[in-house]
Amino acid sequence: ISNLSDYFAGLANNSVDNPIKLNITGLTESNFSDFKTLLGSNTRKYVDLSMVTLPAIENLNQGLADCAGIVVAPQLSYGTKDISALFSRCNYLKTPPQSIPNSVTNMTSTFWACFALQTCPDIPQNVEKMGTCFSNCTSLGSVTIGTTKVVQTEWVLAFNYCSDTIRVYVPNAAVKNTMISANVGISGDNIYISP
Repeated sequence: ISNLSDYFAGLANNSVDNPIKLNITGLTESNFSDFKTLLGSNTRKYVDLSMVTLPAIENLNQGLADCAGIVVAPQLSYGTKDISALFSRCNYLKTPPQSIPNSVTNMTSTFWACFALQTCPDIPQNVEKMGTCFSNCTSLGSVTIGTTKVVQTEWVLAFNYCSDTIRVYVPNAAVKNTMISANVGISGDNIYISP
């Protein structure tokens, strides 16, 4: 992390279509805020963090929020429980982490206003909170929900202002009906029961 600031300073601004692939090691809970500050202050330097794994911090609430230069998200570690607003307002984020650990329970606003987000890994079975998770993700094509822990009050507007063509796959009719009742922001016609 200590050398990353100098590295960024020496880089020319680049385009969102040609992000710089970074391989950063040594991230810990104690230096994570420095990492976020550095990414947040270099918004004209677009980065691919697919080779980076975030440390197993239990609460990553707003961990990388407003880091507009992230195009490809870092990987998440098992043990993390709260990723609420982790990537919110990362406007150029196209590619999410490869997977969401089964330890995650809170995804409230995780990808809120990630306008460029095109895909999402499967939502694991332990996730309980998804309110506004994908709100304003206008490029998102589909999401597969693995959890059956759908509570109306914790899923409100989860897909608000998404594309009219989004497809959300759920494990059963009970989850679909609860999502419709919760006003997740999309029509029941966009919610499908997985085979």
